[in-house]
Amino acid sequence: ITSSIGGEIFNEELGKIEAFLESETGGTASSDSLFEIIDETESGGHSLFTDNNEMEQTVSSDVVRRVHRRQFLESGNWYYRQGLFAKAVDEFKKALQADPESSEAYQHLGDSLFKLGQSEKAVEAYENVKKRDPYNVDVLENLGVIFANRGEYKKAVWQWGEVLKKNPERRDIIERIRRMQRFIRQRSL
Repeated sequence: ITSSIGGEIFNEELGKIEAFLESETGGTASSDSLFEIIDETESGGHSLFTDNNEMEQTVSSDVVRRVHRRQFLESGNWYYRQGLFAKAVDEFKKALQADPESSEAYQHLGDSLFKLGQSEKAVEAYENVKKRDPYNVDVLENLGVIFANRGEYKKAVWQWGEVLKKNPERRDIIERIRRMQRFIRQRSL
């Protein structure tokens, strides 16, 4: 199973919040205290407070939602790298609660479920990625692996063919398809 884990979006959002805080507080807020000063407001938004609670500024709930999603993704990725796939699944589900449209969260959820041997649920997660990001070749490749492992060889070849449509220079996929096609022909004799 392949996956790219990055923090570019999180760093960009964190940078926006830090810039806002710096402009509003004269540079007294830091990224270390950022998550300690996010507090829910009655209006459904989120407020940022300086350390001494002198000033309150409402921040877009969309930005906060993305920050929360990124926090869960980061912790889920950490659990995944440690081989703690069940805990990773929990974190990726929390990321999806924060942002139900996150194809990244669905992809990592699928990766973790696959590692737990829950291929049917992994396929569901990957199908959610395909709805949001139909050009995600990692997911197409992963689906091919799952289908091959389940004995659904034609589906596997089809998924890998989709990878080649989007990335025709992938010699490893070309060879994988050839081997699978030979295997299918031998089984049918």
